[in-house]
Amino acid sequence: MKNFLMVLFMSCAFSFSIKAKCVGSVKQITGTSPAEAKVDLQITYEDTTIKKLQGELDNAFFSVTVNRENKMAFYLISSGPDYLNGVTSRSSWPNARVTMVQPQRTLIIECGR
Repeated sequence: MKNFLMVLFMSCAFSFSIKAKCVGSVKQITGTSPAEAKVDLQITYEDTTIKKLQGELDNAFFSVTVNRENKMAFYLISSGPDYLNGVTSRSSWPNARVTMVQPQRTLIIECGR
């Protein structure tokens, strides 16, 4: 019984230590062929409560701010060159997909384990 509890505890500890990953992507139509570029969002700020991931790719800015206490996240996609147009979303962490559709391209944040 003691060994069973130890294995159970170790597997739970391992599952909580797995890091979630977020990727920003830009899908474009150039001529008749689609093209896609991706960037892994990097941690730019982290403390015991808040974790912030950000990335930039092809005139697009991606940001995810995670509240670890309530396991919710605020997702932001902003389109350059002036970064005044964009979308925001609030959803559970870590499994989410947020999309911004423009006439010639689609911007996406995908987060998951």
